[in-house]
Amino acid sequence: MITSAWLTAVYMKSLNFNKKAYLIGRKAIADELNEVGIECFGFGPDHYSPGTTVEEHIAINPDVAAVIVGHDIDFSFPKMIKACNFLSDPNCLFIGTNLDPSLPLPGNKTAPGAGSFVKAIETASGREPVVVGKPSKIAVDEVLKSKGLNPRRALMIGDRCTTDIAFGNTCSMHTLLVLTGIDTLEMAEEHERNQKSQLVPTFYADSIADLLKLIDNGLQKQ
Repeated sequence: MITSAWLTAVYMKSLNFNKKAYLIGRKAIADELNEVGIECFGFGPDHYSPGTTVEEHIAINPDVAAVIVGHDIDFSFPKMIKACNFLSDPNCLFIGTNLDPSLPLPGNKTAPGAGSFVKAIETASGREPVVVGKPSKIAVDEVLKSKGLNPRRALMIGDRCTTDIAFGNTCSMHTLLVLTGIDTLEMAEEHERNQKSQLVPTFYADSIADLLKLIDNGLQKQ
């Protein structure tokens, strides 16, 4: 499975990265980094202790040469302090796994996505990240290379125009927006009116189940 965690590891490996990475993110990212021999630390809780000073949470580690930020349910002020201080070194890489601003939850609710954490560190550090997840060119190149896809015979399915649909369109794929996530048909139509062609899907469906019905009907006719 191609995930932003996997893409992060592949990208770091392509740079021949051989130092330590400070990670704001989930264990899945750490596992992918460890798989390619990259040492990282920082995932898990890092709470601010009442009564301590801000300076006490500053981490100095000359072996840290990258800060990687993804989705982190343990995001905290101490993590921001550490990340910003590592990134004060202009030679320290700043990697964002993806820029999804929010995640859909049952009951028409949402939660902060990885992009929320990436943007927080970007604002606090004054640094701009390299984003490896969709719709970045890094993701496009790695997906096409690793899967050997002919993009013109592929369909990209997703629920967000700014990531999924933009990714598919960048790859010259057909795209299908499913309306069970964050984005709505009205939002896609607004992108079309504003001539943001990269964000406009080729097709749309109420849910992925509609596509499965079409596939089943096609198989029955054969």
